[in-house]
Amino acid sequence: MAHRIEVSSIIPDTRATVRKRHLESLGFAGRVEDVNLVDVYTVDSSLKEGDFILKEKVEVVYEKVVTKFGTSGKLDTPKKYIEKRAYVIIVH
Repeated sequence: MAHRIEVSSIIPDTRATVRKRHLESLGFAGRVEDVNLVDVYTVDSSLKEGDFILKEKVEVVYEKVVTKFGTSGKLDTPKKYIEKRAYVIIVH
């Protein structure tokens, strides 16, 4: 079974700054307010206890239910996961 892991930074990301400058050089100057990058990994195997280890300091882990619409932070997942549980991990 494939697992999707999304990692986004809570501190300034140099890659995002470089990407924003590039977009501005292409004629989007003044039209791009901010750029945020998300690293997405797909692990296509069964995960067992101990297989997934975070080496970064974890600030919080919380559980969300995937919904079609929401008012909090968007959890972008395929439609087949609506009403399934998802865990969000915030790292430093």
